[in-house]
Amino acid sequence: MHNVNVALGAIMSALVFLHLSDIHFRKKAGEIYDPFRGVRNELELDLARFSTEHFEKVTAILITGDIAYSGHPEEYAFATTWIAKIARSIGLDPEADVYLIPSNHDIERKVVADSPTIQGYHATLRSPDKDVNESLVGYLEKDEEAKRIIFKPLKNFNDFAAKYQCDSSAEHPYWEHPFKLNDRSTLMVRGVNSTLASDEHDTDGAYKLAVGNVQLDILRQDGVEYMALCHHPPSWLVDADAAELFLTERARVQLFGHKHKQRMNQLDNSVRVVAGAVQPETREPNWQPRYNFVSLEVMQQGDARTLCVQVYPRVYIDTSFQSGIDQATLRRFDLTLPRWTAQVSISTAAPVSSVSTNAESVNQGGLRMRPGRRLTYRFLSLPHNSRLRIVQQLNLIRPEDEGLRDSELYSRFFSRAAAGGGLFEFWNLIDSESDTHEENPFPQTVRS
Repeated sequence: MHNVNVALGAIMSALVFLHLSDIHFRKKAGEIYDPFRGVRNELELDLARFSTEHFEKVTAILITGDIAYSGHPEEYAFATTWIAKIARSIGLDPEADVYLIPSNHDIERKVVADSPTIQGYHATLRSPDKDVNESLVGYLEKDEEAKRIIFKPLKNFNDFAAKYQCDSSAEHPYWEHPFKLNDRSTLMVRGVNSTLASDEHDTDGAYKLAVGNVQLDILRQDGVEYMALCHHPPSWLVDADAAELFLTERARVQLFGHKHKQRMNQLDNSVRVVAGAVQPETREPNWQPRYNFVSLEVMQQGDARTLCVQVYPRVYIDTSFQSGIDQATLRRFDLTLPRWTAQVSISTAAPVSSVSTNAESVNQGGLRMRPGRRLTYRFLSLPHNSRLRIVQQLNLIRPEDEGLRDSELYSRFFSRAAAGGGLFEFWNLIDSESDTHEENPFPQTVRS
């Protein structure tokens, strides 16, 4: 279990998230003929100005998919640089405060087109005559070949996402991360992968996608509220009924992408927000780039608790970003929460991540830093030869690692280093291979 310790007298502000989706970076992004250079520049200016004017601080960036256009490494290389730029512009650490999920544009479709085996898996998962949950359990829990092959189209995304501890695998098809709400309760953010059956045939008709109950069946806990991120709305899923039920009943906030029109509405006691697209296709009718800020704050009167969710839609009109949806600066939703009394410490489910040790934030250089996430980001930003030297020096390679995809392999390296008390030495070796040097946040221990 992961303990989130909060001083009883602490004064905490609202959680504020920058919500981006459908960025669609192409191979030529950033070059002189990139048609979105001007839009991105306006977005960068707008989010820095708007966040300064409206919020005490921004908590994190949440990206609900379609980061790339074709799932190519060059697209993710530009994405890494751009995400770091905007994160720093709003006072965030790109190595600790960015969370993202995959989507249909983040897979490499040629991998699917060249593999009849993957196509067969997709046909089974999409079939209305099959139980999608039985099929997923069969593939992801019991079938070693399927475990390896189903995630093959996501290799480039996973190599990119591993830096943010948001990669996806059979062992961890979704990720979770806890944030502290202002009343010391917990907001658990879950990132759902809707690309397990994604290819060029995706539609909201005969060729729907699948997520499975393994990702949807949220386990409720006292003092914990959920926010779910999923690229495809339920109408695009073969298990749409389960998605509607679980997400509406168990997630207070649902963030989606895919649909390029901003939407937000309340469903029972849950809020659903569709971001719109940061970079929609220029040939689309009513072309308008969009993004959102979303704030969450618990309001309390006596024993009554309410989650105040405020969505700030931003839309590109003519030459600049402005308030979206009827020109209103924000839309507010008030959700009823169960009674709950703060304790000195609360226990939440451990986040699914590459490094699960030392997850508490520390302050370094004026930024909040989560050491495990930062170690992961710094290590995976090094050249391949540097990474290899480090794991060899730490004796982290095992015979059973042969054939593993890179992101899963590195996850094992981190876990072995943590189990052996080697994270202090791991950090120092990364520092020796890096152009920049940072204070080691891990305690020095004697390795076992």
